[in-house]
Amino acid sequence: MDKKAIILKIKEVLVVYLNENKCKRGKDGEPDPDLNWTVEDVTNETNYKTDLGLDSLDMVELLMTYEDGLMGGDLYLDEKAFGEIATFGESVKEIEKYVKKVEKVRKQKATAEKKTVKAPAKKRPKRKPKV
Repeated sequence: MDKKAIILKIKEVLVVYLNENKCKRGKDGEPDPDLNWTVEDVTNETNYKTDLGLDSLDMVELLMTYEDGLMGGDLYLDEKAFGEIATFGESVKEIEKYVKKVEKVRKQKATAEKKTVKAPAKKRPKRKPKV
């Protein structure tokens, strides 16, 4: 997965989480349940706490959402490191490291599986009957 694809996937997972758990604020600053979050609402500078209204419990839930929503559930993120992240851009950098590790492990497993596949048994040549 290239960097743009990773960022888009992370944004999509975040937007789904936000639309399920956090109301977007209207022009008056009050939560408006009729407004939906979009990937355009999220930039590298987007702050989880001040811009999105996420608290520490929300961040733990988001961490689990990222783990489930990215890489088919094969991703495990460090909760302590993720707890120190303030902006979307910082989380992208952290998640990107783990995505690369998962991709590397998957590639190694695929290579190992190819090596362990046995070649079909060779047929023995037919023997001529003794006369």
